Amino acid sequence: MIADTTINQQELIGRLKFIARLGYKAEELPEFWFNKCVGYLQYIAYNQTDRDDAFIHQEYAAALEMVLRKLNGKAPIPASLSTEPAYGKKVYNMRPDALKMKPKRKK
Repeated sequence: MIADTTINQQELIGRLKFIARLGYKAEELPEFWFNKCVGYLQYIAYNQTDRDDAFIHQEYAAALEMVLRKLNGKAPIPASLSTEPAYGKKVYNMRPDALKMKPKRKK
């Protein structure tokens, strides 16, 4: 569904928020599901248009911290986190899509 551009992506993001929560018991999750949740959180953080909702960015940062703790310096960072996402926006920023660039002052 993430790759399907015909559906309402913001509605999908709203539904994925509840699926991708890691919570306090993240250490007990199977490795496959933990990695899938981190991928969902990455997609949501990159593509959510509501920039007033900072909760998902905190969840994404916490998930990245959990990934680094699990690696414990023994393994390289997963390629899915160090490369740009396959779907949606390619750059992670808090800039709204509709915001125009600030005009430059003429000298």
